[in-house]
Amino acid sequence: MKKAMSVLCSSLFLLAGIGCGQAPLNPSAMMPRQVGPMNVRANSVAPAAPGRQAGTLRLATYNIRNLFDGIQDPGKEPEQAKPEKEKIALSQAMHDINADIIGMQEVESKATLTQFRDKYLADMGYREVVLIEGNDTRGIDVALFSRYPVTAVKSHKEVRFPVPGEAQPVGFSRDLLQVRIQGPNNYALTVFVLHLKSQHGGDEADVRREAEARAAQQIIGAFQKANPRENVVAMGDFNDKPLEKPVQPLVNPQVSGLGLTDIIMKDLGNGPEVFTYHPQQYRSRIDYLLLSPSMLNEYVPKSAKLYKPFKQGEQWQNLHFYNASDHIPVTIDLNITTDR
Repeated sequence: MKKAMSVLCSSLFLLAGIGCGQAPLNPSAMMPRQVGPMNVRANSVAPAAPGRQAGTLRLATYNIRNLFDGIQDPGKEPEQAKPEKEKIALSQAMHDINADIIGMQEVESKATLTQFRDKYLADMGYREVVLIEGNDTRGIDVALFSRYPVTAVKSHKEVRFPVPGEAQPVGFSRDLLQVRIQGPNNYALTVFVLHLKSQHGGDEADVRREAEARAAQQIIGAFQKANPRENVVAMGDFNDKPLEKPVQPLVNPQVSGLGLTDIIMKDLGNGPEVFTYHPQQYRSRIDYLLLSPSMLNEYVPKSAKLYKPFKQGEQWQNLHFYNASDHIPVTIDLNITTDR
């Protein structure tokens, strides 16, 4: 059934023009490059925001679908600019979720993302824009917004790993972006932003996605071993449902050995109403926020939230969440008054 859906999905995406054994990795290579600190009040406690208690930090993951500027880049496939109405809807969505840190997927470039921030999100305090050009031939990259200082950044786009059936080792379809953030009240965390191989290509795509998940598992595991006290988040579009084999190296603690908790599964379960990819005929939950054991102490129980339109009387509300992207954002809150 999954393979049939994958073929249908592939056809739909092609019409729409959008995408949706391991080599040893050296733990010393996991250490990111250092970047200069910013002049912000990193030690202040996060202010209260609507619907949130004071002293909380909100994390989000969001595939914002094809944030392109419409200018052809050398060596990349031609793409159209994201329509204005979608950018306005995306701005509304980001204002509504009001996250302090957002990991994003399907962003063309740092310049494009910065321009979007400056035009639509100038009031939201996203001082940090992080994006390193990755491997995707369409030019869709993973990225991050943060209200708090980024102290280290590392790309893993150069990492190579074996894929069954491939003659040569390959890299991530996009990238595995590693970012360390100094949050309020001396609360620091390292965020890994992923966008695994899409389902285009059936069985071969599944094999590639699983190989990417195993490579990410190794990288994150090596980082945790070298930094056992660090707060770690893995987030992003994994392009597969929680119980499917390709993503088990990351989402299943018994397989991964990383101790990461799938917060959406923990809080909301795995019913048909729990989805992040919203086109009706293919609805599924393929976006994730995974927390390391140390962060579970700060996690605000039942704060995991999926953002969907709802009907009030005869009128639909919050339709911008469907108009902005084919994915909806996911957020969680952390109580960071102390690092416990």
